[in-house]
Amino acid sequence: MSGIATGVISREHPALPGHFPGRPIVPGVVALTEVWRAVQRVYGPGLRFTGVAAAKFHAPLAPGHGFAIAFTRVDETTLGFRMTAGSALIASGKLRCSKTPA
Repeated sequence: MSGIATGVISREHPALPGHFPGRPIVPGVVALTEVWRAVQRVYGPGLRFTGVAAAKFHAPLAPGHGFAIAFTRVDETTLGFRMTAGSALIASGKLRCSKTPA
């Protein structure tokens, strides 16, 4: 099963001040939180998160810019993800879950 979710991180997000002054970027932990929230929107809140198997940040995400997250089922307990903003790959990786949707 695969799924896609979209979103935007507000320019007023509390993690942005100081990250970085004059040219803010979304911290990786905030981006990963959005990935997990997207999993819950796409697959339902019953899916239990057990860890990040892998994550790579390819490009910075600017606040206020829209993003899309695509998911693919890797195996019974792993979901692959790709976060993009326009044509830019922002992050990719694998999430461990209690059990992935069939």
